[in-house]
Parts: sequence; C-alpha cells; structure tokens
Amino acid sequence: MGYKLFLEVEKFLKNQNWCRYKSNSDILNILNRYQDNLEEHLNNAGVLALIAQKTKAGSLVKLTIRNSGNATLLSMSVVGENGSDILFKEEKEITSDTENAISITAIEWLNAYSKTIPYDGRVIKAVADQITINVGERYGMALGQYLKIYRPIGKKKHPLLEEIINWEKREYGKAEIIEVRAQESVAEMREFLSSEAPMIDDWALMEGKAKETIKAPLAKKEQRARYGYISLAFDIGSGSQTTDIYNFQNQFDGIMYGARLKGEVWFTENWWAGVDLAGRVGNLESNNAYILEDNETRGYFKIKGGYRFLPTGFFSGPQIDLFVGWGAYFYQPEYVEFYGPIDANFWGVLLGVKGTIPIGKYFRGSILVDFLISTAKDKKGGPGYFLELMFNYLFRPYLTFDASISGWGNSWDDIAPNTDIRYKDFSLLLGATYYF
Repeated sequence: MGYKLFLEVEKFLKNQNWCRYKSNSDILNILNRYQDNLEEHLNNAGVLALIAQKTKAGSLVKLTIRNSGNATLLSMSVVGENGSDILFKEEKEITSDTENAISITAIEWLNAYSKTIPYDGRVIKAVADQITINVGERYGMALGQYLKIYRPIGKKKHPLLEEIINWEKREYGKAEIIEVRAQESVAEMREFLSSEAPMIDDWALMEGKAKETIKAPLAKKEQRARYGYISLAFDIGSGSQTTDIYNFQNQFDGIMYGARLKGEVWFTENWWAGVDLAGRVGNLESNNAYILEDNETRGYFKIKGGYRFLPTGFFSGPQIDLFVGWGAYFYQPEYVEFYGPIDANFWGVLLGVKGTIPIGKYFRGSILVDFLISTAKDKKGGPGYFLELMFNYLFRPYLTFDASISGWGNSWDDIAPNTDIRYKDFSLLLGATYYF
C-alpha cells in the first residue's frame, strides 16, 4: 500500500508546475544510516534538515500510513528545509477499503498546500541588478512579465499546532523577465522601493496575481465555522451572610449547591454577546446558638456583550475579552428576621475582562473578573465582584469538559437603620460546553 501511494504521489508531482520533482538516490544512502528506529529519526529536525541539504530538495513531504482496525490512518506534513518549520499538516482516518481513496486524499492535500505557498518563485542567483528565479515557462513565466520582489522578514507559528500560519514580508522592488527557460527565468530589476539589493532566497510574485491567504489551522481542523456555545455546569461550594446590626454581628454560613447555564453568540471573531444564569440553594447556620438555621436560595443573571482581542491574529490563540452589560444578584432566605438573615437584591451595570490562553493542544485556561456597579439610588457600599478561574479540555472539536473555581460577593451598608450586610459565595463547578 505504501509503495502504491508513493507511485501515485510521484506521478502527480511530476506533472505539477508549482514544484520541481527530481528523483534522487542520495536519500537512500542518508537513510541507511538511520535504519535502527527510522521513524523516530524522521521526526528529528536535524535529520530532516540534513536530508534537505544533501538532496537539495527544499521542502520535504512526509506521508505516514498506519493500519487501525478497519480503517487506515493517513497523515501528511510538509516540512521546511530547516527541518523544523511545519508548512502544512493534515491527518485523516480513511474507512474506504480501496487504495485509491488514500492516494486521492494525499493528492487533495498537496493541492491544498500548493495554494498556501506565499510566492511564485524564489531567487536562486543574484548578480548586481540581475536575478535568476527558480520557475520558468512551465510555471507561466513569459518575456516582459513584471515581478514584485519581496524580502521575507519573519514568520508566525500557531502556538498549539506549531504550523506556520503567516509569513511577514517586505516588498523592495520590481523586476522584468528578460529571459525564460523551461524551469528558470532571468529578470532585471527595474524599480527599487528601498536601498536593499537582491539576495538569494528572496521571493518573486507575478504582478497582478494574489496568492491565497494562509488559513489558521484550527479553522481547517474544525471543518466548519462556529457561531457560539452553550454551557452547563453543576456547582457545589459555600455561602455566607454577615449581618451587622448596631455593632452586633451575626454570621450565617453553610454548604450550597446548584447549577449554571451560560451561552454566547459570536457575530464575528471579535464581537459577541452572552447570557449567564445561575442558582443555588443551601442550609445556612448561624454562629449564634439562639438563632435558628435557615434555608436560602441565591443566584445571579447577567446579560453582556463585548469585544474580543486576538493578540496573535487567530481565534484559537490567546484571547482578551472586554465586556459591558447588566447584571443582578438575588439572596432569598426562607425566613427573614430583623437580626438576620436578611433578603436583598443587587442590580446594575456590569463591567468586566476575561483572559484566555492555550495550554498545549487540548487545554485552555482562563481568568474572568467583573464588577457590578449598582444603579439603586439608596445603595451604599462598594461594587459587587465576581472572580473565576476556569480550565477546559478539548474532547471533540465541538465539545469541551470544564472545571472552574469562582468567588463573588456583594455588600449593602445601611440597608436598614444601623444595619449592614455582606454576602460571599465560593463555588466549584464541573460541566461541559457545546460549540455550535
């Protein structure tokens, strides 16, 4: 099966104009040194760089086939000549029992890779203002064709998948093709945009032709766009109420449990809106033996919208959310007494920030803090606060399992004559999030 795939890929590459295929037996001599544990060596950047250098191959295409029960796992990666840059990477489980299905998949991937190459040709020789490009008539070059000449100055890697997702380049001039051969072209610089002189490995792009933008790998892996999420989590933790009446303090605390439902809708990669709804119940006991314990219901509701900053330029990387909205917290004991517990509702403008960062390929961590600025006229005391630390495990492209710890609190001074109250909650949440 592997040899059949090799023949089909070889046949395909020989007929393509975006690459130059040439058989090279030197690779067998090189690989002969690494017969012991060959697969491990072929994952070593130093070995791959040596192969590229000795064979003058440039980029390397690596295909791997593994049998997995009734299916075949096919993976392909295109590695840069330094042995470490991953220019393209795909993996697929093929259940068809035909060898053609494997070859067709590999060829489709090669076609997809060809569209991400950020140049038409590379400079392989530079003498004064005359340059030689490694593509010629076969690629579509013609006498009199103008080329934009670029200097590559940087690259951006995906922090999770480690693929190159963007190249930074600077245009410094234009050149005209003065000689064309089958697989090479000679061009003369006609215009300079800076004082830079042509160098080997500069890029040439035919004027008037735009290369396709490289897509962020996560979008490619997910197969389709996502428009938001809905999340459900179950909560267990503690709650307390401190009542200060004429400098006499009563404290009620105990175990509470409940659930939280929240969701977001993504209008674009940056703009979003969301809703949080949570409720919990518990039995609170007083530190005063003469005051009976009490059953209490608590919860909150938040509606918010915000802007998501993407520091690395793609959705699956780090994120910083700034948001504003409206929120309300409610505290409802079963029995309300003058000396406590006391019922109260808090509502107002919500201001917050959330930061998210990937941790490896399958985990993400985030921290969220928001403040409730009360709009009640007679409300005294500081703003309400909410703090949460969350971790997500990517189980499927559309499903994560979540764990978080959170704490929040509200206070009201002079809610009644000479009476202040403080509410605090701590929560451990376990749940799941579905992305739609």
